[in-house]
Amino acid sequence: APAPVGAATDGFEATGEEAYVPPTLTRNHGLFLLEEYTAGAWRYEIGLRHEWQDIDVSAGNPDRNHSASSFSLGSMWQFHPQYRLRASASRSQRLPVAEELHANGPHAASRTVEIGNPDLSEETSYNIDLGLEKDTGRITFSIALFRNQIDDYIHGADTGERPGSGYRLIEYRQQDAVFHGAEGRLGYRFDSGFNVSLLADHVRGKLRHGNGNLERIPADRLGIRLQHYLSDRLDAGLELWRTKQQKRIAAHENKTSGYSMLNASLTYSGFTDDLNYQLYVRGENLLNVKAREHTSFIKDRVQLPGRNLIAGVRLDF
Repeated sequence: APAPVGAATDGFEATGEEAYVPPTLTRNHGLFLLEEYTAGAWRYEIGLRHEWQDIDVSAGNPDRNHSASSFSLGSMWQFHPQYRLRASASRSQRLPVAEELHANGPHAASRTVEIGNPDLSEETSYNIDLGLEKDTGRITFSIALFRNQIDDYIHGADTGERPGSGYRLIEYRQQDAVFHGAEGRLGYRFDSGFNVSLLADHVRGKLRHGNGNLERIPADRLGIRLQHYLSDRLDAGLELWRTKQQKRIAAHENKTSGYSMLNASLTYSGFTDDLNYQLYVRGENLLNVKAREHTSFIKDRVQLPGRNLIAGVRLDF
């Protein structure tokens, strides 16, 4: 099969007090191949990609040229009409972006002073994913496990320095890291059109050498989701998530407390000859709890929104 070719150009310029990165022009070209083969109850996939990146920088900073190669192998075994087992392995590379290479100043949105590293190279990850699924019948479920080992992982590390005005000093570094985690869902469908699902997810991120935790790793979550199809076009949902305390923290990082988040929604789906649409209204944080998102740079200063209402329209055409 022919191999698709992709290209992208990204011009980045920060002005005013937030000019923490010099003007840059990023050109990215890629060549990739995706193949799929089915034989009986088995399906196989292979993916290959190679990309080239050029970053032109003004203000006397050195330009950078990078390249990266990635490949993946995956298979799915439909060993029963209602069950399938899937597995995938990949070796992928990510190229540093202009901000990671050349940042040098305060970033008001994240309340950080960011220091880039022009010597950053590509990061290389080795990934394994395993999953078991059942998506038909009265009882459905899915469970997935993953492990990602990343050599030269690029991340913004908190140095512990506090320049003032609530800012923290962040340096972009490369260190070997490993992530592992799991997520699962168990659902039951009633004849009345009422569905209930139990959900959970977990992830750990650690440095491989020194055994330290990585910054801003999501806390473990448990949830229950109730959904009722009032008609073929109207459905209502209610979900409750319990986010646990995150106490596996990196250096210079604070713990975040656990919290429970209750959300509700009402959705109407319609269609015309040329258009599918949804009208929805969603209430979030109905219990009006005080909560902090551990993945946020500004979690120590800003809480998640309190009780709020969202209404909208979604169009597919």
